[in-house]
Amino acid sequence: MTMEDIVFPRSNEEEFLQFGARFGIDKFIFVYKNVPQKKFPATMVKESFLSYFSSRNALKKDALVYGLFETDMKLNQVVCRLANENNCTFLFPFAKILSLSGAARASFLGKWSYALRLFRKYNVRARPVSFATTPWELRSEEQLISVLDWLQE
Repeated sequence: MTMEDIVFPRSNEEEFLQFGARFGIDKFIFVYKNVPQKKFPATMVKESFLSYFSSRNALKKDALVYGLFETDMKLNQVVCRLANENNCTFLFPFAKILSLSGAARASFLGKWSYALRLFRKYNVRARPVSFATTPWELRSEEQLISVLDWLQE
């Protein structure tokens, strides 16, 4: 099984590639405000490649949606049905969890658990990603998936 991770490098692409090999990450999607001229063995995209969950307009056909619970947009059955119809994938960024602690982390994990229950009920795709800005924030596929599995129990 190949793992593809989405990261936001800050001129540290080579480090990401080295660390990624250790964690079994086969492919990277490097996200930039402006894609640099330098080439790397990874997919390089602008931030607009991802859809920010600020309105239902973010739920475009085959969209990768992030920003769940970071905006006033509420997750409900209408949003889930629309996401299912448009074959959207919601991204669960692990870097956000690493940046929180205590009650804030528990609250965020609780929201993720709620979202995963809705996604399972309405057959919406979810995908864990690191959204790392430094290689130290990378996690293996097993770690990322195990957190989502634990939240679904």
